[in-house]
Amino acid sequence: MKEILKILKTTFLSSWTPAEKALLLVNVLLFGMLLGWLTAPLKKIIINAECDTENEEDE
Repeated sequence: MKEILKILKTTFLSSWTPAEKALLLVNVLLFGMLLGWLTAPLKKIIINAECDTENEEDE
């Protein structure tokens, strides 16, 4: 974890313009949103599968 923080620190302290740093942050944010949107159906399937097994045990 310390190595990752060190890499991030050197990256953000390098000679980038503030616009480039802002674009990088926006890209990371949008990638996270896209990844969450793509994996949301999988999470719904997992949650429904857990609910189905609980109902079968009650009957």
